[in-house]
Amino acid sequence: MITTDSTRLEVAFESMLEEANAASDKNQSYLAQLMTIWASGYLEARCREVIGTYTTRRAQPNIAKYVRHDLDRFSNPKMGKIIELVRRFDKNVSDELESFAEGQIREGIDSIVSNRHKIAHGRPSQISIAAITRYFHDAREFARKMEALLLH
Repeated sequence: MITTDSTRLEVAFESMLEEANAASDKNQSYLAQLMTIWASGYLEARCREVIGTYTTRRAQPNIAKYVRHDLDRFSNPKMGKIIELVRRFDKNVSDELESFAEGQIREGIDSIVSNRHKIAHGRPSQISIAAITRYFHDAREFARKMEALLLH
């Protein structure tokens, strides 16, 4: 099995979850912040991987190489940004993803990125282990749906 960036982050997140539940309240706060950064990284990496694979399968090698290079700049994966990225390749899929993510999934993904910004810039974040776990599972569900729609 090929270990991708998103796979490493997913494994790290799930492993940390076990540790976080046994930690003190203060340490849970720090661990929730770390898990938020990993969740954001997971989503960025998974979007790059799925779109990169999609392009490799459908485009000439020089075009696929260009797209993969361009994807290196993809960051801060709020839902609107992800939908816009997918729309560049397939409007029908982006519409289906947007509909799929409406509500809880969209809010969770956007919250991951918003909290990541707060944490990265030293502002207070009230993210909890329970909240980031829920948001991460929503982000993973969304990523799996995106993969199913674009790669199968």
